[in-house]
Amino acid sequence: FSETEIQSLLTHSNPYIERFIVVGISTGMRAGELLNIKLSQVDFNNNVIHVINDQDFQTKSRKNRDIPMNKLLRRKLKEYLATWVNSDKMTTHPRTQAQSDYLFCAKDGSRIKSIKRSYYNLLNRTGIKEATIHTMRHTFASHLVMNGADIRTVQELMGHSSIGVTEIYAHLTNNHKQQAVKLLKFSKEEDHV
Repeated sequence: FSETEIQSLLTHSNPYIERFIVVGISTGMRAGELLNIKLSQVDFNNNVIHVINDQDFQTKSRKNRDIPMNKLLRRKLKEYLATWVNSDKMTTHPRTQAQSDYLFCAKDGSRIKSIKRSYYNLLNRTGIKEATIHTMRHTFASHLVMNGADIRTVQELMGHSSIGVTEIYAHLTNNHKQQAVKLLKFSKEEDHV
């Protein structure tokens, strides 16, 4: 998603799907990882979300990882940990004791199994075509690379088992490198090149 599309998604989000969009584009987590975030994995002291393999869930790579929180995610997670959204009425309520396990949970505290319908309804409202839930993950990686993050760091944040998988994003740095090199002005003659 472009920055304009991200703003459109957030603007047109209802309280329910907004949570998934914010966490998805801010962490690059796979859909299964998002739906399995436990409140105990959100670590404000270290400013990270711990992606942990346990008896209830295994990541694709079977490796634990930590994903740092940006300012937006940290601010929003404080709200999300204190509340839950009734997806039928789109109303926000304080969490109950039963809702103290999963970040994304139903009224009874059980984990939400899918966000497909809400996600695709949002895409229809925004007019964004040819996007999937996985597009949030690609958005995270693409924007990291375009803003100067090195491929190895992106690999670790994404939880890719091999750097080769992450290298699909490497082409995004070329234009940014060209723009950076244009900042070099060693003599007046280069201004005309």
